Amino acid sequence: MSDLTKSEFLFKLLELPARPLNINLLLKQLGGALVKNRAVWVATSQLDLDTDGARNPGVEYESTHQNETSLCWPGGRAVNADVTPYVVIPLQWGEKVGIKLGDIGLACIAGCDEVVPVIVADKGKPQWIGEGSIKLHREFKHETIVHDQIVNVAIVKPFHMLLFKDSSLGHCIPNDEISQRAWTAWNNLIKA
Repeated sequence: MSDLTKSEFLFKLLELPARPLNINLLLKQLGGALVKNRAVWVATSQLDLDTDGARNPGVEYESTHQNETSLCWPGGRAVNADVTPYVVIPLQWGEKVGIKLGDIGLACIAGCDEVVPVIVADKGKPQWIGEGSIKLHREFKHETIVHDQIVNVAIVKPFHMLLFKDSSLGHCIPNDEISQRAWTAWNNLIKA
């Protein structure tokens, strides 16, 4: 694949510029390059940490941790941020662009050779976009649990998500299914 990393290839193929971490600016620009075919492209300045969901025994969580996630497994069990690669979206923004809980996508960090399949599993602050689970951070070689304590340090490099509209099953799914569905949606998008 020449000298481009996978993530640079993804950016180049879609030819979408990075956007600042500003929800109001994102909302103003929705008529332009952010919405393409059946997907929504989001680029932010960094990836913050979301630890919400099922707790791991023995890990000391921060005071902002919530035991629930907006998306659950069938039966109502919360998603575990340490197990599932998930992203967080502001509900207002999601409604505006057509992304909902359970939609799947692909995420990458500029300059990193990883493209990680993700699921939208939590709703965030109205003005903030660019949060991901412990597992998502780990996929980018950024460990956030050290000596059984959460270390909440953002990845301060451009973070990009390509989220696929209408891909939700209405509940969380296993990681291998997230991956299979995300890459299938990607292949369908680039063929369209």
